[in-house]
Amino acid sequence: VEHDGLSPASGERLRSHMRNMVLQVKELHGLFVYGPDGSWLVSSVEGPAAANNADREYFQHHLNHRSRNTYIGKPIRSRSSGVWILPVSRRLDNPDGSFAGVALGTIQIAFFADLYESFDVGKEGVVFLARDDGSLIYRRPFNDKLIATSVANGPVFTMYRSSGPVGTAMLRSKIDGVVRLYSYRHLGSLPLIVATAQSKKEILAEWKQS
Repeated sequence: VEHDGLSPASGERLRSHMRNMVLQVKELHGLFVYGPDGSWLVSSVEGPAAANNADREYFQHHLNHRSRNTYIGKPIRSRSSGVWILPVSRRLDNPDGSFAGVALGTIQIAFFADLYESFDVGKEGVVFLARDDGSLIYRRPFNDKLIATSVANGPVFTMYRSSGPVGTAMLRSKIDGVVRLYSYRHLGSLPLIVATAQSKKEILAEWKQS
């Protein structure tokens, strides 16, 4: 987009390429390119007439930051489908370095449900993924109302701030009050933290029976 622009012909080729990518990669919800005013230029989905995403948090981030790094935004509901998505975006620049818009890929939050439900963490176990500012992306057991809420004051983030990027401890959840053995890890250069936990009761159940 930066090098070739978006003529009617190149825009249609890009739209076709985007659609093919979304069909081939099951976790993708959609791919989009927005202009400097937030208007939809091209996407893999049929957008609403005169759609504009200038108000989105990720768009404002790129508008106000010159960084070329990939940005992982806060979970949001898609305007095209209404489902929960995780926006992953990059800034587009004009040849002179001025802001030219945003390239966006959106990941279906439902993808994380399929992934994390495949792990055996017991009946009271937890797996969660969050941004390192505490914005919750997904938590098993799933509760739609928890997506995008803050867990920054929860036990895992309290431990993260005091112990660093990796840690394990027996902690009581602020969400449901269950005591669990948590292990978490900050995902390298990405602004993400993943944690898994099993309940203390289930860990000790077999020992107590014996």
